Amino acid sequence: MTLTIEKPEEEKLLRRVARSRGLTPNALIFALLQEAEAQQAQESAFNKNIARNAALLSEAKLRQIWDTPEDAAAWSHL
Repeated sequence: MTLTIEKPEEEKLLRRVARSRGLTPNALIFALLQEAEAQQAQESAFNKNIARNAALLSEAKLRQIWDTPEDAAAWSHL
């Protein structure tokens, strides 16, 4: 993979940060990408849990609304 940094000051900053961490610029970029991917996976898992918990918490209320004779009659002819 080839990366091109168009602004010389940004390339200097990248090299300086990489050097301060004892890495090559490519290794720093790779480490930052891995960190971002790990954070995204963590956020995705968190969001999945929120959605699941919301569904479970609303189940009892939805049952009150849907499990009625009126609802059963409305669906019986479909």
